Amino acid sequence: MVIFDTEAQRVQLLQQLAVYVPADALEAEMREQIAAFVKREPRCFERETVEGHCTASAWIVNTDKTATVLVFHKKFNRWVQPGGHADGDGDLRKVAQREAFEETSLASLRLAQEGIFDLHVFDNASLPPDLRHYHFDIRYIFYADQNETPSNNHESRQADWIEFNKLDGSLTDESVLRMMRKIQPST
Repeated sequence: MVIFDTEAQRVQLLQQLAVYVPADALEAEMREQIAAFVKREPRCFERETVEGHCTASAWIVNTDKTATVLVFHKKFNRWVQPGGHADGDGDLRKVAQREAFEETSLASLRLAQEGIFDLHVFDNASLPPDLRHYHFDIRYIFYADQNETPSNNHESRQADWIEFNKLDGSLTDESVLRMMRKIQPST
């Protein structure tokens, strides 16, 4: 069993959140929600925490920043970025990279920037009302070689490179489109 220094990891996450510059008012509000949750909940990285838990995602782009790797998630029934539960590990950048590899098998993954790339808070609406909880998602950006073909795992129907010019609201949700706009502001 791995033991994590969650207090130190909470402090580190709060420091990352403090220097993160949100893209808009909605993301700024989500940053405040996440920071408040992390401050008050010592078990913020545990999926058993009733209110919710911190999760981590990877926004994977090619070096030209014209395409991203998304997975067609079985439970959500839409294209999303790879990511998942921290399961006690507060090193969310490491969690994002681990989840990205598990969900895409991309060996060429490499961190594109040190800090947080994006934030998102969402209610797990697919669960019955008594089991609903929040995911406080911290997202990091990674590069991968577009010549490498991603493969899906048991959580998804497909994993694939999707060109930004083909990505719209019919394929995914607004938070994915926001990440695309951060890469290509004119899109």
